[in-house]
Amino acid sequence: MVYLFHGDNNYDSWYDLLASVNKSQSDYSVLQGDEINSLDMVFQNVDNFSFFGGTTSKIIIIKRLSDCKSLNVFKALEDKLKAGLNFDLYLWEPVTLDKTSKILRIGKKYGQVKLFKAIDKMTMKKFVSENLKKHNLAITEKVMAELLLVLAPDKYKIDNEITKLASLAKSFVRNEVLSEDLRVINFNEIESQIWDLTEVISKKDRKQALILVNKLFKRNEDFPLIIAALTNQLECYT
Repeated sequence: MVYLFHGDNNYDSWYDLLASVNKSQSDYSVLQGDEINSLDMVFQNVDNFSFFGGTTSKIIIIKRLSDCKSLNVFKALEDKLKAGLNFDLYLWEPVTLDKTSKILRIGKKYGQVKLFKAIDKMTMKKFVSENLKKHNLAITEKVMAELLLVLAPDKYKIDNEITKLASLAKSFVRNEVLSEDLRVINFNEIESQIWDLTEVISKKDRKQALILVNKLFKRNEDFPLIIAALTNQLECYT
């Protein structure tokens, strides 16, 4: 049986897939589409489950099969589906598939398809509120409106941005999100430099670490945000 989960709301689609898989209480293997160059790789995982685990129910999850570069894989997969599979195949795509997509056609023809549309403003606000509550953060309606304007309608990104806001508030020893805190949203360039810094620190490369610290702290206007983000990242290493 084939189960296809796709759509722009990839957060809910992924967790819904996992919930469906976990109901079966069976072991499963996860493959990445861009790493599959032949269908043998898929069946090798099934054979390994049977050999080592002795399980009778097998599940294979393929994430982003659309990234697979081999056209032979799609043809071989459809041939196998026509003959019948002895395991459940779950396909996950983090975007809404086009009507002409081979994967969508396979899902409709040989199994079940679930589409997860992008979240609307009300769903987004509810998810943001739940995340703020999880971090014990308060927010006024005015700042909430500003926050919703700068956030992308993506639950993974929202989760990440709220974590950054929580770290910033923590660095100032307060439990409320302020309007000026929203500068930390989409803090991509500085986040990248902080990631590089923690990497060289872990490698004990003092020279490169000092170079990166000097670059970061030249941005005087972003100093509080840098300290908060750096503290948050370093905590991951302790």
